Amino acid sequence: MKKTGLTPIYYIVTLLGYVVMTLVYAIYLRYNLKHYKYGVIFGSALILYGYALLAYEYYKEWKIAIVEDKKLHIDNKYEKKETIKQEKQKVFQFVEFELVSKHFFKGHAVLCLFHALSFIIPINEHLKMTDITAVFGHFMVYNDIYLTFGYVLLLAYYVMYLIRNYEEAHKYFVNKLQVLGSGMLIYHYVKDIMYMLTL
Repeated sequence: MKKTGLTPIYYIVTLLGYVVMTLVYAIYLRYNLKHYKYGVIFGSALILYGYALLAYEYYKEWKIAIVEDKKLHIDNKYEKKETIKQEKQKVFQFVEFELVSKHFFKGHAVLCLFHALSFIIPINEHLKMTDITAVFGHFMVYNDIYLTFGYVLLLAYYVMYLIRNYEEAHKYFVNKLQVLGSGMLIYHYVKDIMYMLTL
């Protein structure tokens, strides 16, 4: 049975995206530790923790989705197949909405804190004014306020993130990873927006 919303491909790409971004900031943390940039070390550790936490939390959500998938399997040979299919779709849509709307993910809170602090103290060497989209995006998604708009803001952030790192991707390995990771997260947020619009 084809699910109506969040699919295994969605979770695989999302998890890989957050794992790649975790690797990126592990590299930056290692580099900053060598150069004793204490403010930036704190920033690198904070954003690394945020991405690692999101990778773990989306893995947990995927496991929940798999369990719910098994629970909601309908096997009634006395009913018409079309009726069964419609019932499944309605139930799956409800379950997926519950998973999406309950975004208690602490990783979003950590990343929101990182981007907000970046405008106050020097913890981010690559701060851009466009990072304000990440502050509001992570805040909205974490608090489940205007969820779709929060996804749109995060999509905008990662599109700009990809563009600015793409220019240096031919020079540095870490920029290649940033392009790869942000590309996966763009897919992730596009799917989230598309899914929310179908509810």
